[in-house]
Amino acid sequence: MGGFFAKDDKTGALFLMHSGKVGGGAKGVGKNSFLAWSAEKLITIHAKDGSERTGILVAPVGTTETSASIRRFVKKVADFKEVAREYVSSEDYKQTVIDNDRYNREHAGRKKGKRSAVIDYESRHGDVVHALREYRLKQRNTGEVAPNTKLVDLYVLRNKIMTEIYEVKTDTSRQTLYTAIGQLLVHTGDHQNVKRFAVLPVGGVIPPDVENAFNHL
Repeated sequence: MGGFFAKDDKTGALFLMHSGKVGGGAKGVGKNSFLAWSAEKLITIHAKDGSERTGILVAPVGTTETSASIRRFVKKVADFKEVAREYVSSEDYKQTVIDNDRYNREHAGRKKGKRSAVIDYESRHGDVVHALREYRLKQRNTGEVAPNTKLVDLYVLRNKIMTEIYEVKTDTSRQTLYTAIGQLLVHTGDHQNVKRFAVLPVGGVIPPDVENAFNHL
């Protein structure tokens, strides 16, 4: 079974996790392809014996969101299995694999720092990124692919040239907005004429000086 539980040491909140290993016996159904298609990100969990494991944050346990969050995850897995064979042969998947391999090579051999055991509940992040990709690909032009990496939520390549980049955030605090600006600038690098998008929650308040920075950039 791919499910397991994790507890936030700071708040005591309990969460349902999943390893991401979605079986099914069909070609294309697997962990790597599911993570690429769904835009879910793995969270590192620390065990009492010092070991680590990674998983997708599916749902908080014992809250009004529990059943709805589990339902969304199960539906996402079912939807993936319907399109898995077609997806793994797509250019989107191939580009995601290339970029994730590049990310892993860049980080190979780096000393692993200790992470806090506190889990930030962001189980909807993957849902938003996935829905954004589906929406964007409906307007796909010739030569466009829309992959993601462990560092970038979503970007668009047209004939292997970056034309758009998206960072999805769960709040509009100053630190979050500062991070979004930095990510959008750093990850576009030397690419010219890239449209940069910060995707923020409806109703979030953006301070005037930060809004001016967004407008300027």
